[in-house]
Amino acid sequence: MYDASINTIHRMVYSNGGLALPPLSFAAPPAPRFAGWPRAAKRLQDVILAAVLLMICAVPLLIFALLIRIESAGPVLFRQRRIGLDGSNFTIWKLRTMRTLPGRTRPGRTFPGRTPPGLTQAGLTQPGAAQPGLAWPGRTQLRRVPPAQHDAMCQARRGDPRITRIGAWLRSRSLDELPQLVNVLCGEMSLVGPRPHAPGTCAGGRPFELVSPRYAARHGVRPGITGLAQVRGWRGETETEDKLLHRVECDLEYIATWSLWLDLVILARTVTAVLHMRNAY
Repeated sequence: MYDASINTIHRMVYSNGGLALPPLSFAAPPAPRFAGWPRAAKRLQDVILAAVLLMICAVPLLIFALLIRIESAGPVLFRQRRIGLDGSNFTIWKLRTMRTLPGRTRPGRTFPGRTPPGLTQAGLTQPGAAQPGLAWPGRTQLRRVPPAQHDAMCQARRGDPRITRIGAWLRSRSLDELPQLVNVLCGEMSLVGPRPHAPGTCAGGRPFELVSPRYAARHGVRPGITGLAQVRGWRGETETEDKLLHRVECDLEYIATWSLWLDLVILARTVTAVLHMRNAY
């Protein structure tokens, strides 16, 4: 009852262009279910399953890598900074699904009407400028964006012309996420958990941290390749604040109710969700 009331208030205050309030800064609350032996058991489960899946997927990954190189020039793997456990940054790995341009890791494109004046689509200020006064505990403060990187972080959209043919096929089945099994083995990610976001990513033109004051709480656990929000259909582009709020609610529910059995159920449902996926692009 309490959580439902809080969620309603958050939507009234922080979404749909409602009352503008200053951001709330707070440290992520502890996650007791992920301490001690439960944390060790979850880590052991991650290592065993990730190692088995990597061995099974080794040959398909080599085939995907070859097809990516045949279709377009550039690296096979795409890497990007994401926010991980306790707000620390790490490098996430994916199969490259977009074309590259000279001098860029991935091509950029401006989508009119998506970003308010003075902000890039990643929620940062225009190239060469800094956005002062916005900092959150455990997070990297917004930094200056070199012009060459200005367009590099905009999210993929449906019908995005940057996506290659093999890339579209991989994304529709979430196979581009397979290299993240290495992130799991390195201890940067878990098989199941809140999806990691790039620093400064926006929903409805505002950084995620300003949309929900509870956003930082999801960093109390390792981010996951899949999660409760994803199997409930909340995946893809977060172009609206309401979509982000639904994802945050699912992530906090997962943290509050976690168990090894829940992880296995989410993994099984992920396979079903991928087979019937409609909002992947």
